[in-house]
Amino acid sequence: MERRVVLALVTAVVAVSFSSIFIRFSHAPAIALSFYRLALSLPILALLGLMGARRGSVQRAVRGPLAHARGAALRDIAAMLASGVFLALHFAVWIASLAYTTVASSVVLVTSHPLFVAALGLLVGDDRLPPGAYLGGGLAVLGTVLIGWGDYALGGPALYGDFLAFLGALFISGYIVIGRDVRRRVDNLAYTLWVYAAAAAVLAAVAAAAGVPLWPYPAGEWLIFLALAVVPTIFGHTLFNWALGHVPAAAVSIVILGEPVGSTLLAWLFLGETPTVPEAVGGAVILAGLVYFSLSMRRVEAAPEPA
Repeated sequence: MERRVVLALVTAVVAVSFSSIFIRFSHAPAIALSFYRLALSLPILALLGLMGARRGSVQRAVRGPLAHARGAALRDIAAMLASGVFLALHFAVWIASLAYTTVASSVVLVTSHPLFVAALGLLVGDDRLPPGAYLGGGLAVLGTVLIGWGDYALGGPALYGDFLAFLGALFISGYIVIGRDVRRRVDNLAYTLWVYAAAAAVLAAVAAAAGVPLWPYPAGEWLIFLALAVVPTIFGHTLFNWALGHVPAAAVSIVILGEPVGSTLLAWLFLGETPTVPEAVGGAVILAGLVYFSLSMRRVEAAPEPA
């Protein structure tokens, strides 16, 4: 693996690990945090596109799909809008989960999305699972039960937070499954701009319907909004998307599993949150199961097709 790819992956893991810490420092509602995380990312991504090597990439990103809004292009636009809805729901419920449960429980549960991605792939008939994937998935489910059992002792709010984090994993799976198909035909910058804009619009509509104010906020909150847009979104998810063009998706999915570890360590350092025994054991079992699951899927991807 090239040194620049390794550096990008390490940077991305560290960046996304700060997401839950920034959220815990904020007093803004989850909908507002989700909206500004995406809305403030849009001009930054557009600026990065203008600074890119390919001249006119931003213009193509915004106008390209509209210029051929017939047949497959129209289908891609609809798919990107649907992907944006799933992303908006993911951020809304996952960020809300951090108000009820610990960082360790929330992040490790939301990282279980590869199981849902595989299940959705089976439903649409695009993927096949090797026997090892079922073992890895079973371990991950066992770890989830252990965390839930530990949080049950903490009371209803902790279990509710776990449920929201689990929903976050389900919603991000829809985003991943749609993106995996659309990205074969649409440029990465185009896809990101369309999806982030759609997600921000959905969150703005939800905020208006629920009476959640999107302004005014003190200066400290705006710094947190900007930090969420720059650190975990631009330097986190964007670098992961870039790495997908250089290494297999299964390898990236394994590296992403470093987020729960990083987030737990940062929560211990900055928030004084020490994982309980069920959280530590359950989290370790989940991560072990997901690693085994991802490695099994990688062997399937690498296997030659039968003649």
